[in-house]
Amino acid sequence: MLHDPIAPLDVLATNGMFRDPALADLSEAELDDYRRTRDLEAVQARLKGEPTRFIVRRLPPSVIIAMEGMGGAARLFQALLFAVHCVRLPDGAELCPDPKTMKPGPNGTRYAPDEWFDQLATRFGIETCYEVGRVAFEWARLPGAAKGPFSY
Repeated sequence: MLHDPIAPLDVLATNGMFRDPALADLSEAELDDYRRTRDLEAVQARLKGEPTRFIVRRLPPSVIIAMEGMGGAARLFQALLFAVHCVRLPDGAELCPDPKTMKPGPNGTRYAPDEWFDQLATRFGIETCYEVGRVAFEWARLPGAAKGPFSY
């Protein structure tokens, strides 16, 4: 599956702690396929209402290289802070970190403060933060316009 390498990726939560209610009508096979591809268009017709969308920006490889030596949870935590600066809720409202709290990162990137992770984890669960962070980390490791396969 190919994806515009500049466009962000909308990611829906599929984990056991918080599965987006919009995914309720998907079979386990369809859900597994979505987890591998993160292709929202492939499941769009089967969504039950509007989902919560974690807007994931593709990270530059230099940011990912710096995360390689981190343990699993720390790596996913950092990937989320660097890649996710907006969550679009089903009603169209957006959750975003305060721009004044954003910190400069390598190669012109910016990352959210730890409180952003806390806000998302409190609302959607830590497992959701790890799931979305894993997608951000794995996507940045893929070549060019490739989108997937992802693990979960």
